[in-house]
Amino acid sequence: MRFYFFLIFLIFCISCGYPDIDTVPSFEDLKLTKEESIDLCKLASPDKEELIKCIESIDNE
Repeated sequence: MRFYFFLIFLIFCISCGYPDIDTVPSFEDLKLTKEESIDLCKLASPDKEELIKCIESIDNE
């Protein structure tokens, strides 16, 4: 019985170490390099047409 109590207590203590959702930084002012923008385009859509449009919009900026 003590083992289960200790295990639950240990899990509770470890889970309290996760950061709150309020501590997530704001990414509004994030500056991406051209390479990072292209990688983001590749991850955003597997469709080739969408990828081309996304990369063209990066080149136009």
